[in-house]
Amino acid sequence: MAFFGKNKKQSKNDSNNINANTASEKKDSENEITVYRDGVFEVYKDKTTDKKYGKVLKYHGSTKTFEISDEDFEMWRDASENFGKYRIQYDRDEDFFIEKASIELATIKEPYSETKETKAKEAQPAPELSEEDKEESRKLIEYYNTAVQSADFGKKMLETSTLAESLCAAALCERKISELAAKARSTAKPGEKITVQLPVSLKNLSENAKKALFKNLPQADKLFVLCSEHTKRQHSAGGNALIAICEEAARAAENEFTKRNQKVYIRNIAPSEISREIADIAANGLRGIRFLYKFGMSALIQIDASQISQKLEYPENIPLRRYMTAFFQDLKNGVPQEKLKNTEAAMYDSLFRSVLLQPCAKKEGENGNTALTVSIVKDGSGNCFFDLYSSVQLMETSESYKKFKKDNPENSGYKKWQFDEILKEIASGNSSVNGFIIDKECIPVPFSGKSLERLLKIKEKWEENGKNFNSK
Repeated sequence: MAFFGKNKKQSKNDSNNINANTASEKKDSENEITVYRDGVFEVYKDKTTDKKYGKVLKYHGSTKTFEISDEDFEMWRDASENFGKYRIQYDRDEDFFIEKASIELATIKEPYSETKETKAKEAQPAPELSEEDKEESRKLIEYYNTAVQSADFGKKMLETSTLAESLCAAALCERKISELAAKARSTAKPGEKITVQLPVSLKNLSENAKKALFKNLPQADKLFVLCSEHTKRQHSAGGNALIAICEEAARAAENEFTKRNQKVYIRNIAPSEISREIADIAANGLRGIRFLYKFGMSALIQIDASQISQKLEYPENIPLRRYMTAFFQDLKNGVPQEKLKNTEAAMYDSLFRSVLLQPCAKKEGENGNTALTVSIVKDGSGNCFFDLYSSVQLMETSESYKKFKKDNPENSGYKKWQFDEILKEIASGNSSVNGFIIDKECIPVPFSGKSLERLLKIKEKWEENGKNFNSK
């Protein structure tokens, strides 16, 4: 893996006076051959010296430039044309400016807290299939082979397909497409543009199979959603939800996550609930659903969230749920916080732009004045937090809201807060509230004390930088 690491902050006045481990900023672009640029990071070669450099652009108003090896240079050159071949990560400093870039081939990383015992278990061969499973696997592969060779690309066959047949046909198409792409990459020269020409039969069968898969979901007795223990929402696997169409596949996925010390649980839903589940997945900001079956078969269906977003009262909170879920899921699963800088920055950015809801009720006070009672959460130390929600649905299904409504049966509803209003109210000292908590049934993490102080400092930097975390 290539790393471009932390260096002393440079101001506009000292950008050309960098230590010996870096290169001076180049003024003559004619001497540079740039092979990679994405708006925040650049890789280039100096034609006069043949040296290669990586450059973090506009870091605190300046740049950070580093000499890199020939091998690293070729990886970045290749990544400019074959982005999906590599895992590229940008880490941020304490002010949330990008300070480091890393690139590696997109192979599966080992878990952060993996033990020797876990490695030994994973090294063991997979259990041998039963004769029944062998026969089913053979028939599913045969089904795919027949469909891909048919004149209508499996369209007629899929009209009467089983759920397993449609899923596995889509899964085998995905697998074949991945193999074609991998083969093209393996024979390509560094920097060569790769174009994979898919056979028409494969492309059309993939589309037909995924349509049939969605249509066939009611065939299942149950569907099994993989959820995170830490967020009580769908587990985010690369930004996608995971739904198994049989319990065996769900248990296999659960065991795989357990081996990696990621805490998940299985939630059963009826096929009739799938539309509501998809709406919930989209509202939580996930991009798609990967459907799972036995034999390692899986197929991804993307979600078009645009129509669902239009139906939500507060669509601006979708990114908040997406990034809070991703950040706290990974953080509590043991991913070091420094690896989550980008996700954390996105979470704060969406939080600062959010509109949050607090249960409240109007009551007649003394002298006929109307008083507003709001929902407050207390911890074991007596600290008080605003009880806030990112959607009406999450608020109304909350147990504390149900109790609040029961205690205040008349004139109950919710108060809408802009995020700045929340901070202003806490700072005013007009109440005993010294923090806030959002969607506590999903993410029971209060912001108060040092965590609130840190958030205020981050927000100050965000505002100074034009209400974003991008370098100026």
